Amino acid sequence: VACCDGAISSWGDALSPTMRNIVKGVMEHWKGLAPRGLAMPTLRREIRRSGLLPPQRWFQATSDQGVVWLNAALTLESPEGYRSDKDAQKRHAEFWAPVIREVVKCIVS
Repeated sequence: VACCDGAISSWGDALSPTMRNIVKGVMEHWKGLAPRGLAMPTLRREIRRSGLLPPQRWFQATSDQGVVWLNAALTLESPEGYRSDKDAQKRHAEFWAPVIREVVKCIVS
């Protein structure tokens, strides 16, 4: 599974910004939490209470349901300089826009 390369064995491990956002989204939609304002220690406590599967099992379960996880490094020209490179951000957005449109069309059709 692309997003779970074994670097994260517990939700208590240090998480990248992307992983934090994924976990926050899961907790927001699955458990009705409003994690944007939650500090990570509080969010981690809520994760423990929620019964969320450990990272390896959770990513495998989502994969089994047809979710495809992509790492930004697969589509970014230079992941390290992405935040400061507005042209790279534009190319990245232009690359993904038609893909996202088609995915949304499939979901709502």
